[in-house]
Amino acid sequence: MVSFKHWIRSLSFLLLLLAQVGAAESNLTAPPPNLPVTVLTKCYLTKLFAINAAHETFDAEFYLTLHWKDPRLVFDGGTQGNSQLYLEEAVKDKLKTIWWPQLEYTNAQTMHINNQILEIYPDGSVDYHMSVLGTFSSPMNFSDFPFDTQILKITIDSFVWDKNALVFEQMPGQKVFNFLEEKVHNDLEIKSISVRTDKLIPGVSSRVSDSIDEYSSYIVSIEVKRRFHFLVYQIFIPLFIVLGMSYSLFFGFSEPFLDRVMICLSCLLVFLASKFTLNLDLPKIGYMTIVDKAFLIAYIFIALTLVETVLQRMLRYKSDELGKKLDVRARWAMPLIIVILAYLIFRLAE
Repeated sequence: MVSFKHWIRSLSFLLLLLAQVGAAESNLTAPPPNLPVTVLTKCYLTKLFAINAAHETFDAEFYLTLHWKDPRLVFDGGTQGNSQLYLEEAVKDKLKTIWWPQLEYTNAQTMHINNQILEIYPDGSVDYHMSVLGTFSSPMNFSDFPFDTQILKITIDSFVWDKNALVFEQMPGQKVFNFLEEKVHNDLEIKSISVRTDKLIPGVSSRVSDSIDEYSSYIVSIEVKRRFHFLVYQIFIPLFIVLGMSYSLFFGFSEPFLDRVMICLSCLLVFLASKFTLNLDLPKIGYMTIVDKAFLIAYIFIALTLVETVLQRMLRYKSDELGKKLDVRARWAMPLIIVILAYLIFRLAE
């Protein structure tokens, strides 16, 4: 019969063994030897959609692959060299027991991993594949709107490990987008996609200490060019038509004063309504776009037309001939004034 003392000793040995196994597993979450760890990264953009210019955000779906090597994960794969494969929820559980890059999507507002696969090979190499869908913020420059080109960025770094522990590198010879399948999104055309690795220096203390550290980052840059044709016939062509209506007043010097004033005010209201609608699709920015400058010229043209109408009315009190001469001179003077004004606004106000 086994004595109580022997049972206690066996139980103690078992608890000690479990503690050692747990400690060995927890050590695997520390960085592997031979730092920094090189993490080969590949990003393949599958879809770009829901670009919100007003909020300066965009939605993107892409496949992300990470590859690194941890000699502590070496195991006997048999003659076939079979790997250890983990899917979906099993991936999350496995990542809790090994070292991995601890990814952070720096400029993501929302982010969701749809599918993920983790594969560990007998030589200790690890492949981590995931499908990511997220909303990302990216500052945009609308100075040349609607003839602008934007650079949309997805920035990935490590939440924990700085450049001394982890360095991202792009997998060589990997395509990042299939231009033949999808090149145009609504009014934006994808011109190019590039990836690079960079050093990110936080402006505050590091995430794990009070010092400022550099973090290796993986940046996907998507260059998109606006297809301006829609805005040309929706904005600029109507703008010129309404300006033409205002300009036609200089050929009708005998028209009643109130009718000329009402035409000017109607043109102004059309411009204000069009500009208000257009502003709903743009953020509140502190600089002028090309469209802003075009509308500014239109406002000034309407204002000058209204001033000329008032002066023409005053001259007609003295003589109809004087009012007619003012309209005739305004026919060539107003276009010249607008050309000079446009030059000053578009060239000197840059």
